[in-house]
Amino acid sequence: MKKIKLRGKELKRIGFTNDSAVSLAINLVAKNYRRSDKMEVLELLGKINLTPEDYFEDPVFGQLAKLLSEKTHPQKKKKKPVLNKQRWNLKFTAKKISIPRLLSKCKRS
Repeated sequence: MKKIKLRGKELKRIGFTNDSAVSLAINLVAKNYRRSDKMEVLELLGKINLTPEDYFEDPVFGQLAKLLSEKTHPQKKKKKPVLNKQRWNLKFTAKKISIPRLLSKCKRS
């Protein structure tokens, strides 16, 4: 059999949304399921994506399952950025310059 080549697009089609999980899945498959059938591997990865809790103890895909479960059930909340309360008082002044006056300045230079 040929070597299996997975692409990120294929994994996105079966439901992977996290780029780091896609990268990890591709690397794990390339290392451990090198000569397996592509459809079987995609089915297995789809099952892991749907129920990652079932694969925590798996020696090959345990790390991927933990990564997927963290992303589906985030435990940390992102902090909102603190905005500056101080306002800046900027005043812009524009001088009216007529076109003939501007042209006369250009001719002198």
